[in-house]
Amino acid sequence: GSSTTPYAGVFRGVQHRISHVYINSTDDYQGLFGYVTGTVTGCTVKESYVKGKDYVGGVIGYLKSTGEILFCENLSSVNGEMYVGGVIGYAHSASLINECANDGSVVGTENVGGVIGYASYAVEVIVNCENNGRISGEECVGGVIGWGDGTIQGCTNSGIISGTRYVGGVAGSVVNGTKILNCSSKGIVSGTSRVGGVVGDTGGTVENSYNLGIVEGVASAEAQAQGINDSEDVGGIVGYLLGTVNKCYNDGPVTG
Repeated sequence: GSSTTPYAGVFRGVQHRISHVYINSTDDYQGLFGYVTGTVTGCTVKESYVKGKDYVGGVIGYLKSTGEILFCENLSSVNGEMYVGGVIGYAHSASLINECANDGSVVGTENVGGVIGYASYAVEVIVNCENNGRISGEECVGGVIGWGDGTIQGCTNSGIISGTRYVGGVAGSVVNGTKILNCSSKGIVSGTSRVGGVVGDTGGTVENSYNLGIVEGVASAEAQAQGINDSEDVGGIVGYLLGTVNKCYNDGPVTG
């Protein structure tokens, strides 16, 4: 589907796997479903390659729905620039995104996530999603979500997450009022500024969450050339906090 001809139906994959999808494009809205206004459940994309410009996802490039996205999984390589996710590139709206997972490699520049690249305020709940893949980008890079709003609950990361600014094991950056509840990361997280084991930058609440992985503050290219480390705002739970942290713990090494 595209923005002019979106997929508006109900797709029930019933956990069947779709393989050998090959998309190598320079256009926006790329994925098994490019643009969705309906509902997609039980869909797995494996052994595939999806490449586009913006709004790129292994399963869905752009989601604008009042329905639910359930039990979707990506086991493929996904590449793009902005709004890039293993399962969903850009989630404009949805009542629930539940039990979605990424085990593939996801590469982009900005708003890059293992499950969701970017989720706007109209996405109410993201729950029980997980990332086990390698996620890399520059700004707003997260194991589960690159940039988000709403409630992120029961989500986990065990993948390697790398970026420059706003980098987190579960989420790269989330806005004021966002709740991160019962989430965890045990993967390696690295970046230069606002880097956290759970979330890189938040103005919301982080509660009952923990990090067991390595968190590294990495010098910028300019600083490396001078033999110094200019990384800043690096933390086991949160890199940069304007909200609250409650009942959280870090048991992984933090350097910066």
